[in-house]
Amino acid sequence: EWDPGRPPKRTARARKAESPAAPRVKPRPNRPAPANPPAAQQVNASLRRLIWQKARNKCENCHSRYALEIDHRIPRAQGGPNTPENIRLLCRSCNQRAAIQVFGLRKMEKHLEGGSQAVTTHKRAVRTRPTRRDLPAAL
Repeated sequence: EWDPGRPPKRTARARKAESPAAPRVKPRPNRPAPANPPAAQQVNASLRRLIWQKARNKCENCHSRYALEIDHRIPRAQGGPNTPENIRLLCRSCNQRAAIQVFGLRKMEKHLEGGSQAVTTHKRAVRTRPTRRDLPAAL
């Protein structure tokens, strides 16, 4: 039962952190910069919505509506900004093709689905499960 005249119970973790025996982290002066720079800013939701509306929910290159992704005309890796002029909506295949043109196949190969063959043809998704048309007619 709660008693207003009594302080709330502290957890074991809080008591341990407050104890004099708790290790203290000392800041290190002249620390070198991290090897990997911090991650680039993500495209915010309002800008993402604007890009989808501008593209009318289609790939800006091939007009596909399948597997759409946000793409930077000037890649973020090369200092491209998150501005409406630099961002477009592409399908996965067109986005991979654009990345290969910018970075080269050798660099992008590890990011491709199914190896380099995945971007050589531009086909719609293939249905893997049989449909009613594929099944034999009932006797």
